[in-house]
Amino acid sequence: MSKKNRAALRRSLLTLSLVLVVAFAAVGGTLAWLTSSSEQVVNTFTTGKVNITLDEADTNEYGVAVSGASRVTENDYLLMPGHTYVKDPIVHVTADSEPCYLFVEVINELAAIEADTKIVDQMKAKGWENLSGNIYYYSTVVDARDGAKDIPVFETFKVVGTLENGTTYDNKTIKVTAYAIQADGFDTAAEAWEQKPTTWPQ
Repeated sequence: MSKKNRAALRRSLLTLSLVLVVAFAAVGGTLAWLTSSSEQVVNTFTTGKVNITLDEADTNEYGVAVSGASRVTENDYLLMPGHTYVKDPIVHVTADSEPCYLFVEVINELAAIEADTKIVDQMKAKGWENLSGNIYYYSTVVDARDGAKDIPVFETFKVVGTLENGTTYDNKTIKVTAYAIQADGFDTAAEAWEQKPTTWPQ
């Protein structure tokens, strides 16, 4: 190859090299990481609730329900032998409450003078089971998400026909307190009761 041709070849290779450098530079200037994005997913959390109330029919001192009266949380009775008194505590689970286990504490200081169908027997017939001591649980989970639920505890109590002279039952009471614990996370009412607040009956 002549000197002239070799010089021409070197110029051509140099030119080609410069073109390749420019080409790589151009590609390098536009090349980027592959990327993509999605629509945002927003999670809004609302705390669930369990809410109950407890009341009973308003009665006169002889345990007769007052017609048309609103329900109350306390009544005073005049005890008489052989007499039957209306006392019908009802646990109300408010609408939209989460499924829950219901419990009641019933402290009956008149149990010794009850006649006929006693309070504990009425409770059993209405689905209440003894858990321990004065604590009872309702036999099924109560779900009020589709509307409020009313769960009766018992309806009446009756005093025996004879009381010994000198025996007084002044200031004796029948106290009912209701409690509710979410059903979710527990297989049984007993398991739920084990997680009760320390301020509840132990």
